[in-house]
Order: sequence, then structure tokens, then C-alpha cells
Amino acid sequence: MQKVNIILAFLALQLLQPVFPQDEKPRFYSVALVPQYLFVSGLRVDFEYNINKNNWIQFAPQVYQNESSGRLINSKYRSVNGTGCMVSHKIFLYKERNSPEGAYFSYGLGYNYFDLISVNQQTNLTSTLRVDALSSDITMGYQFIASQRLLFDIYWGLGTKYSFITHISGIGTETYNATVYDFDYSGNRFVGGFRIGFIF
Repeated sequence: MQKVNIILAFLALQLLQPVFPQDEKPRFYSVALVPQYLFVSGLRVDFEYNINKNNWIQFAPQVYQNESSGRLINSKYRSVNGTGCMVSHKIFLYKERNSPEGAYFSYGLGYNYFDLISVNQQTNLTSTLRVDALSSDITMGYQFIASQRLLFDIYWGLGTKYSFITHISGIGTETYNATVYDFDYSGNRFVGGFRIGFIF
């Protein structure tokens, strides 16, 4: 827990530091969808703007909703509702390029909360809980621009996540924290995926 707090505090300080001249205005904006979130009943849309030639700030709001009577892709959950956001600093490595493409390095902090109805696989009993989660990610990626406006982005890296239950009714918490695919997972994890969107 102490190591997680130290990492989160360090990244927060880095995000708050000025990394560009105050008189330099953004020249690009982008909006991109992260399709893999659809597989966990989520929707993530990334909004980015450049603060100088190679430094970008990314806001990544997310929403999760599935209240069907059937189970989700993770059979542990009957329903999920949640939201959250990650804020990241994205640094392109090729300074000679004027367009936002090529290899980059990124780090960021995130917060999510989830209202869940979960089912115990052994007893088939359900419980209702709220999960709050703090996360930090460090990634590498490659972004390229097609047809002047259309962007594609592939990224991969490592992250850490700390989740805690703030309300629960039903069975005990010891049945939950199991794998990286669970909404209430705590620990290190691999992160990766792709984005598709438009740049303006």
C-alpha cells in the first residue's frame, strides 16, 4: 500500500509540473475511441491536445453499464454500473516531426468507481458492492495518421491498481479479489490496446 501511494504521489507531481511555455497555444486536438472497453461493458473516449510540439495531455473518461439479466463477459458479475477518468502525459520521441505521429511514452493516473452485483460461483448467492479504484499506468505506443485526419494508435505497458470496497451487502469480500479481469482487482497488471479517432 505504501509503495502504491508513493508511485501515485510522484506521478501526480509530474502531471502538475508545467512542461511548455505559457505563450505557446495548442495546435492539435484529437478524439479517439478505445474499442476493447466494449468487451467489459464499458465505453472509453480519449480527448487529447498538445501543449507544445511533442507533449500532449490526454483525458480518458469511461462509463460502464450492463443491467441485463444475463451475465457479463466475466461470469462473476450479474450487473455493473460505473464511471471514471484517467489523465496522462504523452511524450512523442521524434522532435523533428511536426505532426503527432510516431513512437511515444506515456504515464498517467486514474480513478474509477463501480456499483456491482456479483455472484458466488460456489453458492450462487449474490451481493451488492461499490468498488473505488486508483490506478497508474506507464506505456509505450506508436501513433500514425492516415488521410490527414484519421489516427490509429497501438499502445502497451505496465500499470498498478488499488481497489477497495466502500459498501457491501451479501457474501464476504474474501471471494472477490481474484484476477486482473475483475473490477475490484488490486495489484500489478499489463495494459495494452489500440485507439482509432480523428485529429483536428
